[in-house]
Amino acid sequence: MSPREASAQARPGTSTVGISSSRRSQGEEPGLLSGDLMVEYPPTSPGHRRRRGISGIGVFFIAVFAQVFVLGTVAGLAIAFPNEASALIAKVRMHFAAGLVEPETTERQTTASANASDPRMEILRLEDRAIWRRDREAWDELRERVAQLPAAHPDHEAVQASLIRIQMAYDRPGLSEPPSLDPREIFPTAATESEIPVASLIQVLHDLKQDEIKRQRCALLLQRQSSPAARSALFQSIQEDRSLLVVRQAFDSFRTLTGYPGQNCFDADAVARWWSRNAHAALGQK
Repeated sequence: MSPREASAQARPGTSTVGISSSRRSQGEEPGLLSGDLMVEYPPTSPGHRRRRGISGIGVFFIAVFAQVFVLGTVAGLAIAFPNEASALIAKVRMHFAAGLVEPETTERQTTASANASDPRMEILRLEDRAIWRRDREAWDELRERVAQLPAAHPDHEAVQASLIRIQMAYDRPGLSEPPSLDPREIFPTAATESEIPVASLIQVLHDLKQDEIKRQRCALLLQRQSSPAARSALFQSIQEDRSLLVVRQAFDSFRTLTGYPGQNCFDADAVARWWSRNAHAALGQK
């Protein structure tokens, strides 16, 4: 049989290697090596070929496309249904906000609520309002509290200390003088502050809708007007103005015009008692 015919008759996937006749002639006994050596190769069917997967770049672009598609869909729905989208967003925000509440936050809120009911903390809050906001109501409330509390009560001392600190805040020498007014804003024909009529100054002083700095300036300008109307207007501001800053300036001008001997600028009751005895003389009445 020729080598070509032998190769044609061989099994697919195998190869036959013959041992040369020369080796046989050298006396080697026939055995495993003397026969045909069969070498098998792995099958090369299409099903066993290497499958190629999607590359990393392809996965990245697919993920980007999916995100863009989702965002575009959400944006389109939000534009098409704005009311429903707003309601949904609000619900989601409330859900996450509720999830962020921690026990520590609840505990801090409970502590803050407890402190809010603490009388000492309430006294300090009233003091802050009287100094920072110039709130006359806060001062009056502290005066009422100290009048109702027994002298041996611990809160009595706390209120008294707050009242002293408030007075010191307004009695300091560095308390700035209010800026000048625009005369024509108060009285159209006035070119300077000295040309503003007393009646116009009093009108601005008693108008609580006016800025407190303007009212303070009018109280200062009335100090230069030695008239019964100016004295009465300043007394009224001491009794009624809701800004402690204006009350402080009205008190100074009132003392200058009337000779009031008291030193406590916020003791409206003492000023009223003195005024009831001396008003006639201060106003030039018999």
